[in-house]
Amino acid sequence: MSYNRGTPGRERYKAAVTLLLEKAQEVLNYREDPTLLEELIKIQSEKVFNTLLECGVKADIKHSPGLQTLLHWAAQYGRLATLWLLIARNDVDINAKDGDGLPPFLSAIQFGQCEIVKEPLQDKKVNVSWAGPHGQGPLHEAATEGSPAVVRLLLDDERFDVNLVDRYDRTAIYAAAYKGHGAAVRCLLDDERVITNPQDLYGWTPLHIATRGEDTDRDTIVKILLDDKRIDMNMRDRRGRTPLLLAASHNNYAGEPEDEAQIATQVAVVQDLLEDETVDVHLGDFSGRTPLHFASTGGLVCLAVQGLLLDGERVDVNKKDKAGQTALHSAVRSASDSALQLLLDDVRFDINPQDRNGRTPLHVAVTEAHDDVTLKMLLTDPRVQVNIKDRKGWAPLHFATCEGLDDWSNFS
Repeated sequence: MSYNRGTPGRERYKAAVTLLLEKAQEVLNYREDPTLLEELIKIQSEKVFNTLLECGVKADIKHSPGLQTLLHWAAQYGRLATLWLLIARNDVDINAKDGDGLPPFLSAIQFGQCEIVKEPLQDKKVNVSWAGPHGQGPLHEAATEGSPAVVRLLLDDERFDVNLVDRYDRTAIYAAAYKGHGAAVRCLLDDERVITNPQDLYGWTPLHIATRGEDTDRDTIVKILLDDKRIDMNMRDRRGRTPLLLAASHNNYAGEPEDEAQIATQVAVVQDLLEDETVDVHLGDFSGRTPLHFASTGGLVCLAVQGLLLDGERVDVNKKDKAGQTALHSAVRSASDSALQLLLDDVRFDINPQDRNGRTPLHVAVTEAHDDVTLKMLLTDPRVQVNIKDRKGWAPLHFATCEGLDDWSNFS
């Protein structure tokens, strides 16, 4: 394009910009690498951007690598004036999806841009019935991001089902609880339409998932839920686990936490549950195993939780599961020396409980634990009776002989 000095000011300015854009395409290849355009939307006024559009920048192109349009960037960065400018054009698809399947409306939600979200909600051309790859809706995304203003905005719009479930049967309150967004959880609880005790595909309620949340502030979420009288503290999942049992058995299902902060948080979650008198501390899973059974299997979190349970007066330390086994059997079976020592140090424990087959923890140590340290800890405790027979008439020594442990003196 030729540059004519005699062209009027505005047109001459546009001509110069157009020329620069042509050179930029040659040097920066901005159509393939949209960094320049994205930065202009992020930091410049709508007047500058409008000039770029007038000078040939296409408004409807999806740019690599995320296949985002200019409208996506305006939504993400909260550029309201630029958004208006683009929406007013006939060559812009307001529902265009990026590489992740997100329209600009969802980009605004994910970035917590409340003022931007308001605009598409008022535009009849915007499709608000978006569904993500896991069946989640816009309210799920708002709860995941955690902006209470955006959550409230969607709750006030009757087009959004506040109890919409994704493919895991989880509603928006699950997302807010798992991510540790307390303000968003409160917004959802304040809406009387929101079901407070839904159960997902695994039977988990929002309180269940809050005990396993990924945020180190998840004990705050648990407190928020416990403060709501509508929450069922003792609802069981499909394996019969209550929120307390799930929290107490953290190591069994989630692996060891990576740092002390995570451990402290999980212990705080259990403490919050134990302080609520409506929480049944003895309600076990479908095998009858209680929180103390699970906490006695070892692991950093479980050991800390075990200490909390033993310190409380509400816990029956000799509670048996459906197989007739106590937490002592569990500690022995898992060969957790630290967990076993905590139990042996507690004078309330029956050291020689027999399960439905008549087997004591010593029987279990010989037949299942296969751990010399565990066996020695029991044999060196004067309260342990070594000659108790099970229902078949077998004493621990009989099993020890079968296991090649005839010489008990090695463990005394």
